Amino acid sequence: MKRFTLILISACCLLSSLTNAWAGNHPYFSKHPQQEKKLEQLLRQTKMQALELQPADLSVPLKDLKGQAYDLSTQRGKVLMLSRWATWCGACKSEMPFKQKLRQNITDKRFMLVGISGEDQETVADFHKQGNNIFDVSLLDPNNVMGKFFPGGAIPVTIIVDGWGWVIALQQGAARWDSPPFVQLIRFLASVAPRKEQLKEKAPAPVAQFAKQMTVKSNAPFQLTFSLSWRGEPDKYARLSFRLPKQKGLRMLGVSSSSTSASKRGNTRTYTINLQAEKAGTYTLDPILLNYWLKDYDQHFQKALGKVSLSVDAAGSVLAPKKKIPVWAYGLLGAAVLLLFVFLVLAKRQGGQQDEALSPEEERKLAQQKQLETFVEKAVSSAKEKQFADFLDALVGIQKIVEKEEQPALRTLAESIRYGGQAPKQDVLAEHTRHTRQLLRTPHPQLASKLESLF
Repeated sequence: MKRFTLILISACCLLSSLTNAWAGNHPYFSKHPQQEKKLEQLLRQTKMQALELQPADLSVPLKDLKGQAYDLSTQRGKVLMLSRWATWCGACKSEMPFKQKLRQNITDKRFMLVGISGEDQETVADFHKQGNNIFDVSLLDPNNVMGKFFPGGAIPVTIIVDGWGWVIALQQGAARWDSPPFVQLIRFLASVAPRKEQLKEKAPAPVAQFAKQMTVKSNAPFQLTFSLSWRGEPDKYARLSFRLPKQKGLRMLGVSSSSTSASKRGNTRTYTINLQAEKAGTYTLDPILLNYWLKDYDQHFQKALGKVSLSVDAAGSVLAPKKKIPVWAYGLLGAAVLLLFVFLVLAKRQGGQQDEALSPEEERKLAQQKQLETFVEKAVSSAKEKQFADFLDALVGIQKIVEKEEQPALRTLAESIRYGGQAPKQDVLAEHTRHTRQLLRTPHPQLASKLESLF
């Protein structure tokens, strides 16, 4: 009887552990089992693929349609619907009205619809200008750095990341996103999303002390030192790292850190970043970012520490102190600016006749010539670097200018290479290259000759 009782208790414990394994260490659902059950029920209704809850590191290099860097990890606290799509994808375009209706039904600011495309900036921007922009933000991922979240090469693919930064579910293919199950799922996740105050409480950043201004020598290594301090356990942070903005002429030589020093006042750790400036001048490191992970909490956090201004002197010299500029120097400078302005006006009048001589048709042909030169150069460089998807994109651009249309098969081949990992055949590449040379041979023989040596 006792043995039977022990077996029964062990079985119950095992069953309990299996039912709670899905939530794992999720900061919210692992502590609220009733809400976890509701989430499972909603996912079953949507028929999405429920994933094992795990934190998503969204601090990957993406750019928006203005060419500006965009960090999705800054949107922590919002429910993110990340959609991998393309302008040529029929299924992607067919589901866009449903996602647009979903966005209209959910006005909560804690929900964000994000589009991620592997195409170039111009193609996506032209598509959106036609009234097809349904996303809160549209991002570019030509290098497929988000591939770890989207399995395989098929599109559309949609994943949902909750406000705590954990991946919840995945949908492969199109769906009726405006249906009640999806609306209820998003509203539920938005209702349990953390407030910014909650995130700060769960992820307090260490206090950083460092020099805001420095004077160093060019071509000589120097050190940028950060002293981090915090209260609590010495191993409170599982990992700490810094991210410095790239500066032309400034090289990072390495990073070192000391062991954590614990005392009654708290814990201290020192990080030393070794740098070297190649030329004299001024540099501004802004912003300097601190990345940190708390122990037993897998979410990644980030804090902007501020900026550092560097004054770099020439090697073996010291910058002379600034002298006060006399008043007459300002008058001389003003006279020089006035003479320069008069010269530019006269030069513009003389060259105006030549500018007016260009007809709209000539200007159009000149612009086409420059575009073709750009595409040809891109094709040559991509072929040499064996970037075959970019090479085929360049051929598509040439065909669109010369023939006023593109070959769908060529675009499909480029996307299958980029997303599906398909290895291109040399004879296929040679055939497309030969066809493009024939198109260019009559109107642009010099450009056609540049493609002679390819494949």
